[in-house]
Amino acid sequence: MLTILFGDYKKKIKNHRKKGVFLFLLGSLFIFGGVYVYFQKEKEQCDAFVRFDEIVLCVEIADTEQEKARGLSFRKDLEKNTGMLFIFDEGTSPYMWMKDMEFALDFIWMNSGGVVVDIDENITPNTYPQTVSAPVATPFVLEVSAGVVKEYGIEKNMKMIFLEEE
Repeated sequence: MLTILFGDYKKKIKNHRKKGVFLFLLGSLFIFGGVYVYFQKEKEQCDAFVRFDEIVLCVEIADTEQEKARGLSFRKDLEKNTGMLFIFDEGTSPYMWMKDMEFALDFIWMNSGGVVVDIDENITPNTYPQTVSAPVATPFVLEVSAGVVKEYGIEKNMKMIFLEEE
C-alpha cells in the first residue's frame, strides 16, 4: 500500500513539473512575442508620407513635447526610406542634439512652406552635447539616416510635399 501511495506521489510531481514547464514556456512565448511586436511597431511606424521630387519617405511625426524630446533616441537604426519629422511652432528656431543616439543622422531644415533652407549631414552621436540648428526659423526638421541626403540628392530649395497615401 505504501508503494502505491509513493508511486502516486511521484506521478503527481512529474505532472506538476510538466505543467510548470509548459506554463513557463507559454508565458515566455507571450512575453517575447509582445516585446518583438512592440519593437517592430516602433520600427515600422509611419504617420505620413513626404515627397521631395521623386523621393518618397515614410515619416513618423514628432509634434508633442514628449515626442520631440525623445526623437530617435535609443533606437538601433533607421531604415533608409524613413525618417522623423519634427513639427515646431511657426517662427521657431529649434536646436537639435544627439542625446542617447546610436547612429548618425542627416538633418533637413525646412521653412513654413516646406522648402529646404539648410541641411546638416552626418551628425554623429559623439557630437552630444553640442546642438545643431538652421540659420533661419524652421518649423520643420526632418531627421533621416546619415547618407540619405547625398544618396537621394536632397538639396536646398527642394520642396517637401505631404502625401495623402504612398
